[in-house]
Amino acid sequence: MAENAGGVHCLKYGVTANHILGIQAVLMTGEMVELGGAYLGAAEGELDLMGVLTGSEGLLAVVTEIAVRLEPVPEVARVISMSFPSVEEACACVGAIIGVGVIPAGLEFMDRKVLDAVSVLIKEKFDDRTAALLLCELDGTAVEVDALWGW
Repeated sequence: MAENAGGVHCLKYGVTANHILGIQAVLMTGEMVELGGAYLGAAEGELDLMGVLTGSEGLLAVVTEIAVRLEPVPEVARVISMSFPSVEEACACVGAIIGVGVIPAGLEFMDRKVLDAVSVLIKEKFDDRTAALLLCELDGTAVEVDALWGW
């Protein structure tokens, strides 16, 4: 919570702050504060103090309780691996995926230097024509994923 982490799934699911509904914390003065509650967002004109604490890396308060919104585990998740002869073509593909309205659960880009570094670990060789690789994760219900699979 203190890092406001996002990771590979933040495109679809957001970062930590998007899932925090309420925080109870102790300020440096010893004062106990309760922020948020069982709703999303602050009232019109209020400062977003939950947002300030989320990602403050523990510098502003000691958080003692957090109320979170949980996401159900997707019924299906599939990963598409796409190789490209250039970094530019891989980047264009990212734009095309988002451009047609597909919001992947995860989208990872690896250039040739990264592929060479990990190939030993994953015991995978990439042919010399692969300059970049995209891993695109689609998740949801089986019907949703099947529909997205053929975009």
